[in-house]
Amino acid sequence: YVRMAARTAKPDNEEAFLVRAAVNCGRDAHRREKVRGGSDGDDALDRLHDHAPMQDEAIIVRARLKRVSEGIDRLPPRTREVFLLQRMENLKYREIAERLNISQSGVEKHMAKAMTFLGDWTKDW
Repeated sequence: YVRMAARTAKPDNEEAFLVRAAVNCGRDAHRREKVRGGSDGDDALDRLHDHAPMQDEAIIVRARLKRVSEGIDRLPPRTREVFLLQRMENLKYREIAERLNISQSGVEKHMAKAMTFLGDWTKDW
């Protein structure tokens, strides 16, 4: 979820992005199942990888991306700007502070506000 939440800009190819995200979700679920002991990992089915996501997985991923995007849109403008500069452009707090002519402490506060809001916004999934 966190990796997807960080990608707030529209991907170049939404369908490919959703497919990749769904595949990764499936792989993560498979790994969790193996850790819990639900599979011994030696089964032929465990080695078979279907790279096409299930339709319901793609729908869930699409809904989650939409929910995160809506949450980001609800952030106050300056908080949203700080969040996007850090998450999308990978700028350091110091660089954001210089670009926006605010203190680094101000950047930290905006990021904390954004992360708290988005955490609350998405907590019920």
